[in-house]
Parts: sequence; C-alpha cells; structure tokens
Amino acid sequence: MSGITENLIIVRGGGDLATGTIYKLHRCGFPVLVLETKNPSAIRRNVAFSEAVYQGAQTVEGVSCTLAGTGEEAESLLKAGKIAMLIDPAGESIARFRPLAVVDAILAKKNLGTHRGMAPITVGLGPGFTAGTDVDAVIGADYHRQLLDEIELLDGAADEFDQERVNRGNLSPVFFGSALTNFGVETFLQHFLKMTSSPLPRK
Repeated sequence: MSGITENLIIVRGGGDLATGTIYKLHRCGFPVLVLETKNPSAIRRNVAFSEAVYQGAQTVEGVSCTLAGTGEEAESLLKAGKIAMLIDPAGESIARFRPLAVVDAILAKKNLGTHRGMAPITVGLGPGFTAGTDVDAVIGADYHRQLLDEIELLDGAADEFDQERVNRGNLSPVFFGSALTNFGVETFLQHFLKMTSSPLPRK
C-alpha cells in the first residue's frame, strides 16, 4: 500500500450525496475507497456510486467506482487510480488500509460507529456527530454544497498531487491555511515532513 495509504481517503457510504464528495476527492487526485452495506439504498440511484454493489461498477459524470470482492482487489484498483468499493458496513477494513482520513457520509442521522481513532483526520457529514468528540470535524447538510464547491475550487487551484514529482522538484505541494484551523498544526507538520526531502547541498 506504499504511496496509497499516505493520501488514502475512506468514505463510509456511497449514496447520492456521498457520491458528490467521492467524485470531487477523486478528481483532486486522492485515492478513494468506499465502504458500503450489502443492500444500500439511494434516492437518486443513477447518480450514486452505491449502485456498484448491484451492478459491479457505477459511472457518474465519467468517473467510475468498481466493487472489489477482497481487500487485495481493492488495493489493485486503488493502485490503478480507480475508485474502489468494498462491502464493509462495520468499517473493519479501515485498520488494514490505515487511511489519511475517514469521511462518514452514511447520513443515518446518528453515528453508526465512526470514531477519531480510525484515522488522523475524521469527518462526519450530516447530523449525529459531535466535533472533537467522535470526529474531528462535522459538516452539516446545509454546508455540504459549500464543501463540494470548495473541493471543486481546490481541483482547479493546482496540478494533481504527485509525490514523485514533488521529490524530483517538479511540483510544489499546496497547503491551505483553513486546514490548520480545522485540523491543527501537528497534522500539517506531519504531512509536510513526509512530502519534503532532507536538506540538499547548495550549488
């Protein structure tokens, strides 16, 4: 999982509202693994990645999500740059993949088990979460549209993140100041140090 885990985002839930978040994160270059139930339901099934549970794959706006039968298959899909889905309503695979962030987009009106110990960053979409207690940040339904707009802004702000290009000096990572406010300086420094090389001799 080297090169994937560092930036992997796991999204719990693949309904129509969750699909907008998954879509935008994928377009920004993040590897995304979706965790769903055996029998998901969505109001707008034709624009919900959860349909991959029934069809094997689902395409929304030119972006496809593919159902994986095993963790190994999901890993292969992620390495190929694809959105992968696993049937894992309890989130048992989160410990295996060790993601950068877990986003609970189940929208069940209550927390179904997401907690801050799952990943360095945890986000709850919709009601039922308490920021600083069970997740790091909560985005209410009223702010979901704003979230998608801001991710879209991020999508156009810079090139897709590529650690190898950063290592070669061909790409500079971009950090947004609002991230410091929401997630703290420690998380920022941890990932900043991962992305930078050791000091080099001056020419």
